[in-house]
Amino acid sequence: MQEHISVATLNVRSLRSGLRAQSVLTFLEGVSADIICLQECGLPFRSSYGEWERKWPHGPSLWSGSEENPADGVAILVRNRGVEVVGSTVVCCGRALLVSLSFHGVLFHVLNVYCPPQKQARWELLQVLREHLVGCGCFLLVGDFNCVLGGENRRGARGSLSKDKTSFFLRDMAGDCRMVDVFRSLHPGREGFTWASADGSRASRIDFLFARGFVGVSASLAPVFFTDHSLLLCSLAVGSGVSVGRGAWRLNCSLLESQVVREAFRAQYAHWQTLQGLYGSRAEWWEEVKGRVKGFFVVVGKERRVKERRVWAGLQRRLNRYFSLLHGGFDFRAEVEEVKREMAAIAARRSQSIIFRSKEREVDEGETCSRFFFKKVMARGTLMKGLKGRDGVTLTSTEGQMKVVEGFSLTCLGKKPPYLTD
Repeated sequence: MQEHISVATLNVRSLRSGLRAQSVLTFLEGVSADIICLQECGLPFRSSYGEWERKWPHGPSLWSGSEENPADGVAILVRNRGVEVVGSTVVCCGRALLVSLSFHGVLFHVLNVYCPPQKQARWELLQVLREHLVGCGCFLLVGDFNCVLGGENRRGARGSLSKDKTSFFLRDMAGDCRMVDVFRSLHPGREGFTWASADGSRASRIDFLFARGFVGVSASLAPVFFTDHSLLLCSLAVGSGVSVGRGAWRLNCSLLESQVVREAFRAQYAHWQTLQGLYGSRAEWWEEVKGRVKGFFVVVGKERRVKERRVWAGLQRRLNRYFSLLHGGFDFRAEVEEVKREMAAIAARRSQSIIFRSKEREVDEGETCSRFFFKKVMARGTLMKGLKGRDGVTLTSTEGQMKVVEGFSLTCLGKKPPYLTD
């Protein structure tokens, strides 16, 4: 039986005032959603958001603010006890928050986005988001993207509500990463405007929920009294019965570029060689060493990843501090640009790691993560979701598929599968 999970997204138009914040959160208590994604919270940058977490007593909540723009701020609120927070990453302070969640054994990710109204800034943010969408696991891309996907998504539009290059990029990015616009898939004939001007002369559909690995069950829009955006609420069917593993482990050769890592590995390997006498044969020893080699580099890789996250978080803190001083009348433009260049360099290295993980053999030297490259990566990620048994029935559960494989293997060996034994 498939489990259902409901997800809501809403641009709240600021939570800066304590009274307004309490009013908005009280309203959200009545929304029948397991996960609620908020944008334009108007949150300042903080090293800890304990004050805001305490404002939502119904479950875990994750927050991110920024000093760059007073409107910045995103949050993800959880109110279902069956939803467990596994981890989180601030992709861009106040603009993009990535959270890993588990629901009845199904691991999935939610990326909550608040795109800037300025076209170039929106374009730059979407470029950063793309690297986080690669894969075949369950994923929800949610938020206020401040751009339409097509001409049918706007009425009386002008200026920032017009279709531009970010519209094409968002549409292509979602399609290339096999993500479905849930509302449009369920209501192909409806306008579905999520924002409207006060007089109703202008409206647009700029709030979206894209899903991969989920099936849309229902989607609805509801006007809200404290914002000019509508609440988008979607119910999704979770899980196909097939568990997706991480695949075969491969050594990240870039770890060997570090002299410290090379020397540490030589010392470990020399120690492992002294243990050969404890095994019955060299083959047994080598099988054990292969596991230890993997364990060594897994630990080194995790340590490097933690260090990179700390560097990224430090750069985000510096950037917000410089923006705060800049808004205070001090000239920190050069420092802001320097930090942005450092962050761009880290983002470029992350893109290169995607190329490594893609196992793509025909990669040109220095190739970047263009749209063409992402399409190549995603094209190779097709999953086998079912196997047909001897009786012609297609089995989709992990247990059922394993039984079919076992039966096939035994048949090849001239043996009768256990479930066919008289």
